[in-house]
Amino acid sequence: MKVEKFIEKFKDIRVAVIGDLILDEYLFGEVERISPEAPVPVAAIKERKINPGGAANVALNLRALGSDVDLFGIVGRDTPGGELLQLLSERGIGIEGIIEVPDRPTTLKTRVISQGQQMIRLDREVTSPIDDELANKILRRVREGLDDIDAVIFQDYNKGLLTAYLITRSIELFGERLKAVDPKLDNFFTYKGVDVFKPNIRELQRATGIKIKNDSELLGIMR
Repeated sequence: MKVEKFIEKFKDIRVAVIGDLILDEYLFGEVERISPEAPVPVAAIKERKINPGGAANVALNLRALGSDVDLFGIVGRDTPGGELLQLLSERGIGIEGIIEVPDRPTTLKTRVISQGQQMIRLDREVTSPIDDELANKILRRVREGLDDIDAVIFQDYNKGLLTAYLITRSIELFGERLKAVDPKLDNFFTYKGVDVFKPNIRELQRATGIKIKNDSELLGIMR
């Protein structure tokens, strides 16, 4: 199948994306001196850019291919959460499945960049698993739009959203619809019954405890 025809198929479907939502923040500055408080550079920030990250970035990629996309996850009731919701809404992503929670910050990854080099990355996040009560709220949002959804992608970044409970209940809900997973180690073996399972080599080796040396060994493990 030619690439063009393959891409055309994305325009006929509605995809649900369930996963960890991240706001990527980039601070661009100039370093002209060393701090008198400690031997570290002082960056004078000149510009700030923000982009949806994590599962939100996956949703944007699907939208760029022409799919309708409904995103399910959580953000904090904070400024980064509001910025992320606005960015997604402006780019045509369905955000009705995103729940704002007051006691957990939006995952924010801040990169400070000077002269084309990343100086430091600062992560603000809580990665503890969500409780079943919050998972059930997400599942209710999924049920409300389920009739229009053709496929689902689980995008796991180990930030606490995709618990074993939410994963198994979601798989049951989506039934015969196409189910694809980009897993992380914590719930690697929880995704039973999915159609596409896409770990990278490092994740597969860590999960199975097997050092993969060639394609034959890789195929053997996947079977």
